[in-house]
Amino acid sequence: ALSLISVLIIARRLGPANYGLVAVSMGIFYFSIWTSQLGLVVYLIRQPNLREDGAEQILAFFSTVGLGLCAVLWLTAPAFGWWTGHSEITAVGRWLALPVWFEMVARVSTGMLERELKFAEVGMIEALSQCANYLVAVPLVLLNWSYWGPILGIVVQCSVLLFLARRAH
Repeated sequence: ALSLISVLIIARRLGPANYGLVAVSMGIFYFSIWTSQLGLVVYLIRQPNLREDGAEQILAFFSTVGLGLCAVLWLTAPAFGWWTGHSEITAVGRWLALPVWFEMVARVSTGMLERELKFAEVGMIEALSQCANYLVAVPLVLLNWSYWGPILGIVVQCSVLLFLARRAH
């Protein structure tokens, strides 16, 4: 319900052009997250004989690859802006580079919680991080921050997700 309400408020307030900019940026952001995990979180959850240091190895891999991916996203942001025909994508893409890494690192902790069948904790962490997004995005959009409201909402969401997930596991 919160997701639907916030999308309706944000979409109506931003209008098609600015909401389209957010949609393009989120598409690049989520594509980067989903492909960068390489199925390792699923492996972490489902591997019946996970080595004792398995989670630490995946965390180290995600930390290293994630920081490298942040650098690549930062450097290629102007290309995304040129390709889409919207120079604003450059600045937005650069803001979303670090949250990609936050999400990758957080997924190791939530994966281990899922492995331990602590679904209530995972659900609470994800719900709280999503609420943090809405608590930032909607007021900023209403205060005329344009497309920066949803972008900063995602940054806060991934930061809260990382903090809560690492704290819980």
